[in-house]
Amino acid sequence: MESKNQEVVQLQTEVVRIIRKMNVTPQSKGATPAPCRSMSLGT
Repeated sequence: MESKNQEVVQLQTEVVRIIRKMNVTPQSKGATPAPCRSMSLGT
């Protein structure tokens, strides 16, 4: 169970890294738009 939890955390950090990479654009006015967009995409 613990290992599974670790896997999920690793996945989340990976997603955050990708979002940050995609978010390195002039569109950094708001901090929330990117995460919300990824949520609506179903990730």
